[in-house]
Amino acid sequence: MKGNEIYEPPRFMSVQTALEQLMEIDEKRGNPGIVGKDSLVVGVARVGCKDQSIVFGRAEDVASEKASEKLGGPLHSLVICAQGAEGLQEMEEEFVKQYQI
Repeated sequence: MKGNEIYEPPRFMSVQTALEQLMEIDEKRGNPGIVGKDSLVVGVARVGCKDQSIVFGRAEDVASEKASEKLGGPLHSLVICAQGAEGLQEMEEEFVKQYQI
């Protein structure tokens, strides 16, 4: 409809939903992929605002209701930490442990 400005209501994906979908894909493929239940992840919400929230832990824990409640409403971002030798640096680890679930 040319010239007819119709706007969809905003829709946002939560960290919990993103993790559930990524872990489900991993499970269906039957091989460890990007995000397994034990992968380390950081969930952040409303970064830069007064009510920003950060949670850190295993993907399974960050996907829990407890973490979801702590993050609150949108906007959410998900950070998937590298695994193995290239994992978190000492300073990064020190910082995120403050927010461990």
